Amino acid sequence: GVYAYQFKPSTQYSLSFYARRSATSAAAFNIGRTDNGSDTDCLTNQTLTTTYTQFSCTFTTGATINASAGFYIKQTDTATDTIYLDGVTLVEGTTALA
Repeated sequence: GVYAYQFKPSTQYSLSFYARRSATSAAAFNIGRTDNGSDTDCLTNQTLTTTYTQFSCTFTTGATINASAGFYIKQTDTATDTIYLDGVTLVEGTTALA
């Protein structure tokens, strides 16, 4: 899903969260941002298991930010299952919160 956040333009952010899925097989997913209407991945083809795993990435926003800005976590395979998130943090700067 996409989580709305009004980013500052041309600013570095660090995103961190824990994620797991309900099924036993692994699934691919991408993490990124949208700040002017198009998606920009910062992690791709990440694997989810049934155990919570921490994921972190750092990105710099573009010069133009629109009203639909935010960050996303997108499943990229065709499996149907539930994804659980916990401990989501988004901070300005190069160091994600643990």
